[in-house]
Amino acid sequence: MQNGEYIWILDMGKVIERDEKGNPLRIIGVSLDISKRKETEQNLKNKEERYRSIYEHLTDGFCRFNFGGTILEVNEILASLIKLPSEQMIGKNIRDFLPAKTAKTLMKLAKSILKTHSLTTETEIITYNNKKLTVSLSAKLISQNNHKIIQALIRDITMLKNLNVFW
Repeated sequence: MQNGEYIWILDMGKVIERDEKGNPLRIIGVSLDISKRKETEQNLKNKEERYRSIYEHLTDGFCRFNFGGTILEVNEILASLIKLPSEQMIGKNIRDFLPAKTAKTLMKLAKSILKTHSLTTETEIITYNNKKLTVSLSAKLISQNNHKIIQALIRDITMLKNLNVFW
């Protein structure tokens, strides 16, 4: 370029005539400026790295589940809270980790999220070893691959609640 900047070029060519020894005599080709495409790819890569870093360094539990309650994704913080490897949580129903009364209430709230698109509440969950924890739940309705799913941040506030009992 005239301003001294480098650009990305994609070259394509083909030999269309050769001599008797097989050496190329004539070729045709095209060169395309793909700088914008490369810039877009780099921006996408940077965003992916940034969001991956945020996800991996969350201090709260995170999960995604469908409206049937099937868990689609879980971070290691939530898996640690539940005391079950994340791989074993995926595919299970969110109700498996909720007291029966809480499960009914949260399923009703999940339906109301269709109107409000978000929800913040305090509830209880059950760990794999049947210990009840009080958690703060912030959920949001999102669209992923044309499916509506719920993603939630879950913070253990059990100790905080226990401290409030003494005040």
